[in-house]
Amino acid sequence: MSKRFTDTEKWGKKWIRLLPPKYKLFWVYLLDRCNHAGIWDVDMELASFQLGEDLVEKTALDLFGEQIIRIDDGKKWFMPKFIIFQYGELNTESRVHKSVIGLLQKYLINPDTLTIPLTNPSRRIKDKDKDKDKDKDIKGGMGGKEKRQTWLTAYSEIWTEILGGEMPCEKFARDLKKAEKAVGREEAIKRWRIFLQRKPEYANAAYFQQKIKCWGESANGNQRQEDKYANGF
Repeated sequence: MSKRFTDTEKWGKKWIRLLPPKYKLFWVYLLDRCNHAGIWDVDMELASFQLGEDLVEKTALDLFGEQIIRIDDGKKWFMPKFIIFQYGELNTESRVHKSVIGLLQKYLINPDTLTIPLTNPSRRIKDKDKDKDKDKDIKGGMGGKEKRQTWLTAYSEIWTEILGGEMPCEKFARDLKKAEKAVGREEAIKRWRIFLQRKPEYANAAYFQQKIKCWGESANGNQRQEDKYANGF
């Protein structure tokens, strides 16, 4: 029987608090049932049976948001935070870590950033459509300010979760938009989280703006190998 670390602070996290009870249970179930690389073979029928609840895949994906990355044409789900919590930074010198890295690379997941390159054909068309919608929202028009605030919600929630307090949205809005144009919205959100986790002392617009160029180079395949934090800070 395998044993894993558990985060006793998870119940205080806002995104978990807001989940319907059965999806809170489902999240804990995923952390228990995924393999040692944080990958779960999607089987909603089995999960519903074992939990005694009617679970809907689309609803779960909408509720879990960036906590889940769909891989293998949606047949599997990957949970990046599982890796961060269980192992920290992956090390190729560790036998266990090597096994994890091998599984991640099998599904084209970058072991350093725990993301999938945007050139990967498995990226959901739905996600691309969302990017287009967000581009329209940021341009303004009737209700433009309200839409812009909605567009920034994902970033501000991550800021509050990691640093506390409210994010100074206006200082970052322009640069976050540039980041999305460089690597896409989904990828930008993931890198924003990594940026705040690894470099909280540099959580300012000036430093963040410097990193956007690295993102663009990475997206175009020109990233320097020796730049350890070009992708994930």
